[in-house]
Amino acid sequence: MNKSIFNLQFSIFNQKEKGQALIVVILTLLVVSVVVLAAASRSITDVKLSQTSEESARAFSAAEAGVEEAAEKIRAGTIIIGADNNVTLPNNANTSYVVSKQGSSNLAFLSSTPLAGDTDDFQTYLANKDDFSGSYTGAICLLWGNSGTPSDSQTPAVSAVILYKNPSSVTRRQFVIDSAASARNNFTPANNDASCLKQVLALENNLTIDRTFAFAHKMDIPVVDGYSPVLLRIRLLFNKDTAHYVGIKPVSGALPSQGYKISSIGSSGQTARKVDVFQSYPSLPAVFDFALFNDSGTLSK
Repeated sequence: MNKSIFNLQFSIFNQKEKGQALIVVILTLLVVSVVVLAAASRSITDVKLSQTSEESARAFSAAEAGVEEAAEKIRAGTIIIGADNNVTLPNNANTSYVVSKQGSSNLAFLSSTPLAGDTDDFQTYLANKDDFSGSYTGAICLLWGNSGTPSDSQTPAVSAVILYKNPSSVTRRQFVIDSAASARNNFTPANNDASCLKQVLALENNLTIDRTFAFAHKMDIPVVDGYSPVLLRIRLLFNKDTAHYVGIKPVSGALPSQGYKISSIGSSGQTARKVDVFQSYPSLPAVFDFALFNDSGTLSK
């Protein structure tokens, strides 16, 4: 009987051991499964991220290719304004771009690069580039100086030359506006008119970026003695150490088109990237202001 009881207890003990071992095995398999699934999930995520990154790079390159093709067509004079252009590229990428003329609104026209020294210039069309029709007449805001520029003897002044045209000849008017606290050389002091906001938001300019200027001046551009304004050219004076951005903003009405906006969308797989580029119309060389004007204010032959 004692032997039977011993065998029964031993059998129960073995069953308990087997049950515990089974639990350990199940827990071990569960942990291993979780680790394997986590590693597999991470590998799948890494593959997807790598694929998305590659597609994004291809899509961006495709968008840039669209910009380059559009720019080449603009130079060749073969671009169709407002038309959709779709191009299939190698490595499973596509691009779609459209070109529009920009500036025919109340947008500010800002320089894409700062003006250095006193020879760099910034040109704005006041009439249609092709035939000088539709001249803008009214008030504009001249904007210049990087944000935080002090009003002292090193502050740049602005030389604004307006070219006027009638059916048979061309003339000009020049204005010099000084932003220093005490105007130099009897220049016109900057009026910093309240209607000329120095902060220009991205939605309000051709470059679609936020930019804040240090100085502003409101001035009128009228028709003068039968001559209509066609072009405005700006240079900075007393500007030796720092390059400064400049800009023009109409107070009312709209400036004529100042250039082309190229909007290009590249796509690859499930990824799309967009690139917007503003290309201004060609500008006259800076030497124009020095070589073609005589003392009478009319253009030299």
